[in-house]
Amino acid sequence: MIVNCLKVIGRLLVLAMPLLLNDFYLPLVPEESVKLNLILDILIYGFWQGSIFFLAYKAKWFDLPDLGIYFKNFLNQISWGLVLTVLAVLVSILIFVLQIVFEEQTGIVLKNIWYYPPDPHWQVWQFALHATYLALTAGIMEELIYRGAVISQLRRISNNTLFLVIASTFLFVAIHWSLGIITWVQAAVFGSFWAYLFIKTGRLIPIMIAHFLYDLACTCGLQNYIIKDILKF
Repeated sequence: MIVNCLKVIGRLLVLAMPLLLNDFYLPLVPEESVKLNLILDILIYGFWQGSIFFLAYKAKWFDLPDLGIYFKNFLNQISWGLVLTVLAVLVSILIFVLQIVFEEQTGIVLKNIWYYPPDPHWQVWQFALHATYLALTAGIMEELIYRGAVISQLRRISNNTLFLVIASTFLFVAIHWSLGIITWVQAAVFGSFWAYLFIKTGRLIPIMIAHFLYDLACTCGLQNYIIKDILKF
């Protein structure tokens, strides 16, 4: 049992290593170096993380059914993805509102960092491409790994739903370690909810859609617009 646990932990660290190390160098890259940030992101997500994921599959750490990618009833899965997106946006707005109230009441500013600001000189199509790329890489790769592959590994230890949710969510929060407490809260809330849905339904496509659209909304500033211009916070 101990050997099996150590084996699983080792595999989880290998799967998560690119993003666990990612935030060590990001603070060193000047904020205005947008192109350099994107190139590094492509190298991390597209090549390093993608290669590890592919090699793990070839080594039979998991099978395709473990990832929950099924195209039966695809339109229904898209619909559920849209519903999950709306819920995620509403919850994120609530989190940001609570953050504003907390900071006003206590005077304590909660750190929240974003390493991929768009270039202010970009045209609309450039910003749209930038936002879509960032949302796609997170929405696809993070879900395949931190819900699909990670939970399939954790099942080698236990099939207990609470254990699977907590353990996979802990790792999901850990890969956002340098982004600040608000990002930790969001990663914990959404990571646990999406992990629970994945475990219960065995379907990853609706969650991938929700993750992609939620990150796209964040990058485009939808939540900030609603909070500041509509809710007047």
